[in-house]
This record gives sequence, C-alpha cells and structure tokens, in this order.
Amino acid sequence: MTLVVPTGTTATVYLDIEALDSDGAYVVVQRPPTASERSEVPMQRALDGRKIGTEDDFHLELCQVLEMGPYYGRNLNALGDRLSTDIERPITLVWTFSGESRRRMGPVFEQIVEILEAVKQQDAGFNWKDRFDYRLE
Repeated sequence: MTLVVPTGTTATVYLDIEALDSDGAYVVVQRPPTASERSEVPMQRALDGRKIGTEDDFHLELCQVLEMGPYYGRNLNALGDRLSTDIERPITLVWTFSGESRRRMGPVFEQIVEILEAVKQQDAGFNWKDRFDYRLE
C-alpha cells in the first residue's frame, strides 16, 4: 500500500489485523475510522511561515491549506467569519516558522493571531467537543 499525504497535512491510517496467512504473516487491512475516532483525531493543516510576509501572503497560504471557498474575502473580517462558522472541526492550524512571519508582517501578524485565539475561545465557550485550535511553531 502506498499512502500519499499532501505537503502541509498529516494523515492517520486505521488498520486492522484480520488473520494470519498460510505463511504465518499477519494480514493487515486498512479501514475507515469510526465516528468516535474521527472526532478524537483532529485534522491538522500547516501554514508555512517562510511563505508568509504580508497579509496577502497569509490569505493565499491559508487558501492553499484550507477549503476557504471562492467567496472568501481575503481580509481579516472574512478570516474571522469563515473560521468561526465554515471550517470543519476538529482542526488544528499549525503555523510553522511563525517567528519569521511575525518579523516580516509586523502588527498584522498579531491581529491574525488575535482572530485565531478568538475563534479558539469561541469554540471553548460553546463547549464543543470538536473545536478549532491553532499552534505557533
């Protein structure tokens, strides 16, 4: 079996051991996750901070890793709206090389992080099991 995972994503593969074959080797088959497994394993998407030096760069990179749709306004108001309502959960957005982005973007970096934190706190406030989260690396 070959598993191809796009850059900036992670994958969890669920396998079951079905039996032993005639040579005594295990027969392993891939299976879909159960409903509880789907909600326990958050999807992760990574933003590459080396590619993000402006607000426009951020929105472009975000659209590459999340399905923001054709009507995403590519501005901070639209960011908060879409992350609050339209992004499938559970999900963790991982911003790699965020220090590099912070240096290059200036104050808009902090504005974006404030939006990410507000969405995270919103989900926690609703006490949702499946939540939005983010990590700066």
